[in-house]
Formats: sequence, C-alpha cells, structure tokens
Amino acid sequence: MSAQDRLHATVIISMLNSSSTVVPCLEGIVSQRYPVDEIIVVDNRSRDDSVAKVEAFAKQSPVPVRLIKQTFEGAIGDSYNLGAALAGSPLLILVHSDGAFPSPDEIGRLTSPLHEDPECVAACPRLMMPREVWERFPYWQKHLFSRAMGRENHSMCGKFDCVRKEVFVGAGGYDAKRFTATCGYGGEDSDAHFRISKRGRVAQTDARVIHLHDLSANFSLGSLFKTRKRLALTYAKVLQFQGFQPTPGKLSFFVRPVLAVLPLIPHFWGPGLALLLFFSIANSWRMYTSRSTLCSPRIFLLPFVDVALVYYEAFWFVQGLLTSPADARPRGESRA
Repeated sequence: MSAQDRLHATVIISMLNSSSTVVPCLEGIVSQRYPVDEIIVVDNRSRDDSVAKVEAFAKQSPVPVRLIKQTFEGAIGDSYNLGAALAGSPLLILVHSDGAFPSPDEIGRLTSPLHEDPECVAACPRLMMPREVWERFPYWQKHLFSRAMGRENHSMCGKFDCVRKEVFVGAGGYDAKRFTATCGYGGEDSDAHFRISKRGRVAQTDARVIHLHDLSANFSLGSLFKTRKRLALTYAKVLQFQGFQPTPGKLSFFVRPVLAVLPLIPHFWGPGLALLLFFSIANSWRMYTSRSTLCSPRIFLLPFVDVALVYYEAFWFVQGLLTSPADARPRGESRA
C-alpha cells in the first residue's frame, strides 16, 4: 500500500510531569515511516520541565507538534477527548508520554488491520519492558515491574492504541466524569476498550511499544504502596462497572483478598500462611535472581513488604467495591 493510500493519523499524547520520558516518546513518533499529520500534546499542568522540553522539540520537529496547556490538572481521558476534538485525521493514535517505539515501522504495523478490514475499528500493540529499561529503575520501581520485565503482552491501555476517529467519538470517547484526575482509581482504558469493542473488531497487532514508565530516581517505597493502592481500587472498579465474568483476568483480582483471609481461618492458618509466603516470593522472584536487586540490603525487607502489600491491596480492593464512583458522588467529594 502506497503512502497516498494509507489513512493519515493524528497522535495524541497525554502528559503530566513526564520530563524523563516525553522526548524519547516524541523522537520515536517522528521517526515513523507512516504518515502522521500532527502530534497533539495535551499537558495537564505539569510541575516539572516537560512543557519546556516539548516546546524545544517542536521547533525542530519534522512533524507538526501542537502543545495544549490545560488550565486544570485533567485526567488521561480529558487529554484524549480534547485531542480527538482537535484532530483532523481519520485515525487517532492514543499515546502515554511514557511510551517509546523501538523501530520506525510500529505505526505501520499498528494501523495495518484498519486498512485490511473495514470491520476493524481499533488496534492495540504489544506492551514490553526490556531488561535494559527495568535495570534503570530505582529499587522499589523494579519491584513494581518485576513481573513485567522481559514480557510482551497485548494491551489496549492507551499507551499506543489506534482507533477510527468516528468510532471513538461515536462511543463517547473516554469517560472523563467517571475517571477524573482525583478519583483515586484507574481503568479508563478498560472502560473505553469495552465500549469501542461493541462497535467492531479490535485487532491485536505485532506493533510494539516500550513502557518507560518513569526514568527519574524519584520512585520510593511510599510510591510503591501508593501505586498498588490505585491498582487495587482500579480492579474493584472494573468489576463494579463491567460486572463479573469468570475470565482469568477478573478471577486474578480476587487472589490477594483470598490469600489475606486464609491465614485467619481457624484450623487453616498453617496452609494459609504457607500459601501467602509462597505467593509473595513467587510474585517477586525476579528480585531474588537479579544481581542488582539481590545484592541490595533491601532484599531482607522484601518478604515483609510483599506480605504487607497483600493485606494493603486486599483492603483497598474491598473499599473500592463498597464505594461509589466519581460520577455518583456529591460535588466536591474526591477519592475513595
């Protein structure tokens, strides 16, 4: 297919305090061989030098870069909805500012199903975290992504997804009322995917995106607990919004609550405690096999942190199931 025959695309980037990753993200986009009409960067009131870096990049970019500065700290959904309203291309590519592209052919691979099949309305890539990226993380950030390191998984999570603009708009875009910047949970990507998939086929492609997350040195033990709290609330809200189906993904949401309860059951505390300890070690096994983490004195703290996280996440999971979403709360009330 010639460049003239391919549907043009607008790339929409949601950005918040992305100083360590936004330039690699932009560099990967402008290096693509696919026709990208414009890059729209929506900044949600970053407090670092992200905006300055985007402005400097825009001056020498071969692809037009449009920077939109929000007057409020919006959520990812606000960014994508605003970008979609401004986009003039038939295809939208939704990108987190912490994603990088390993080759110039990734957008071509991502968009291929939408050219081949008129029933295909969206496409997603394989999300990857190479070891060389993982090794750059601080200790507790390595713990957070220890299971993701070296793996590739298809995921329509807003990190490098392509969707026909008419379908995105027709499906209502991202639900910015239910998923706000202060709601305390995520899942806006799963919600959008759920509604978009009702309008046609969502293709899994061979396109790849590297998850950089955050390449600064600011991720602490407190950051780990804060992130795991948000994930636990997110899992609860996915069940609350979409209902429970016995799929492997949704069944996995109950693993930690079950493990937290088992040692508290009379006559079962022994096996329950053994399962809890086994899960904690198995969940973090890469931390025990990588020289950079095994040789740190923090390795002795790791089993206690893992067990504490099981109970911490179980608490917030139940809390998430019992509390109302942001769009059902009185005005002014924020997170759970």
